[in-house]
Amino acid sequence: MAMEPKPVRRLDQVNRISDADRHQAIELLRHHCGEGILTLDEFGDRVALVYDSRTRHELDDVLSDLPTTETEVPETRRRRVSRWFVAILGGHSPSGRFRLADTTNVVAVMGGCEIDLRNAEIDGEEVVINAFALMGGIEIYVPEGISVDFSGLPLLGGTECKIADVPPSRDRPE
Repeated sequence: MAMEPKPVRRLDQVNRISDADRHQAIELLRHHCGEGILTLDEFGDRVALVYDSRTRHELDDVLSDLPTTETEVPETRRRRVSRWFVAILGGHSPSGRFRLADTTNVVAVMGGCEIDLRNAEIDGEEVVINAFALMGGIEIYVPEGISVDFSGLPLLGGTECKIADVPPSRDRPE
């Protein structure tokens, strides 16, 4: 009876990666998203895969179809933190990407605010949004898989929370 040889694993397939390796991969994904090579949805999906990666081989698989850059990816410029969104007798809806503070306040008086967190840069593990609406409305959109704690006291209006029924993603902000 002939013995079958054990498969030989390359060293890069078993080497575990660090948080610094994950951060560098996410910066590369952010660069390619900013260049239009990846869509925001693809960026989000790949970030989740980066956080799930444990070995160099798994991480390289996430990045394998992206163009290589000859120079190091520059650090992204930090946007100013948005702490307040206010709409009085009108509307407010930030466009493009914006950086969100860990505690943000949203006020709508006889007007409306629409905050799309799918375009936001979030630094920490958690974001608290204090919202106040008086004869107005506030809509906040979050990416799928983000856990949301929702509570409120309506004044001349109502509250509603619509969350897709998907399991929360690991290692993503709340």
